[in-house]
Order: sequence, then C-alpha cells, then structure tokens
Amino acid sequence: MSISNNLLLQIKLAVAIAVADNEFIISEEKTIKKWFESKIEDSSASQKNKLLKDLDNEISRLRELAKSGQLELELVFYEINNIDDRSFKYAALDLSIEVMVADSTIHPNEVKLIEEIIEELGLDQSTAKKYIRNQILKMEKPPKDIDIEGLLKINPSISNKDSQKLIRREFDKWNSASTSAQSSKQRKYAQIMINIISKVRERYV
Repeated sequence: MSISNNLLLQIKLAVAIAVADNEFIISEEKTIKKWFESKIEDSSASQKNKLLKDLDNEISRLRELAKSGQLELELVFYEINNIDDRSFKYAALDLSIEVMVADSTIHPNEVKLIEEIIEELGLDQSTAKKYIRNQILKMEKPPKDIDIEGLLKINPSISNKDSQKLIRREFDKWNSASTSAQSSKQRKYAQIMINIISKVRERYV
C-alpha cells in the first residue's frame, strides 16, 4: 500500500507553502503529518507505519526539490484540475492554508503562493478568504506578523482610498468574527486581528 495520488498532490502543495518563507519549521511538518494521519485512520497498524514512513521520505524529497526550485507546481495544478472535483480543490487549498498559519505568521511569499493556488485551481476569492479566517481562528498560538496588505492585494498601484475600503471590509469581517466567536480563544484571536488591521489602516490615512 502506498500514498494515493490525491493525497500526494495535496502534500506537494502543502510542502511548497511550508518552504515558501525559506523555512520549514516543526509546526508546519506536524500539521501535514496530523492531517495525513486523519486520512489513513482506517488503515491497519502495519499499513499506517508504512504510510507514515513513506510520508517522511516524501516530505524530505519534496523539501529538497522545493528548496532547489525543482518542485513543478504547474504539473501539480494540471493534475488537480484534471481530477475536476471542486471539493477536492478546496480541501487542497485548506490544507495549504492550515500549513501557512501553523507558525502563527503569514509571510508575503506564502500569500503569493496561496493566491497562485486559488487562481490556478479556479477557486472563489471570497470563499478562500473565509478559509483563511477560519484557519487563523484555529491557530495554536495567537496570530502575529500577518501580511494583511498581501491578503487584501493592496499594492502601490492601489489608491489610499481604495486601500481604506479593502481594509475596512476586512476589519468588519473580523469584528463580526469576534462577535460570533465560539470560544474565548477565538474572540482573543479575532481581537488581535482587529488590532493588526487597525495598525495597517493607519498607513493609508
């Protein structure tokens, strides 16, 4: 028994995200392994051991390929699109986002790759943003160093007025998240995001 191609495709995207900021830290690897274990929970003990060893080998191989720029994501996107299953595409995106936030930070390079995944797989931007907000609320540690401008696609070509609108919209989303939070931890994280966004907004007054 070997790792299925569908799982391998998701793992490839996850590893690419993990090394996008030039680091592959323990929390990111643990996130991938925890996700993988949930996918093989119905396998026998011996099968699980083999599959987990295969995963370790695959992660090591992909990490080296990604670091040397030889991980061909174009082929990964092509294969995922050939499967033509929207729920599978969103599952792949969600794992990538979960890995992105595993260290409680969101690096600009990670944002760029997430945007590439969304675009190449033909996914909805608004839905993707919901996935990102949900994963931030699930972080083990409070959010920090979040690339708000990258997430909102704010760049020098966008006027301050338009930037303010985008920031205000995101502020309102997190304000709503704070109000509807299911736990004190989620409320705390939503408030931290509100504070981060407020500081960003000051740059566009």
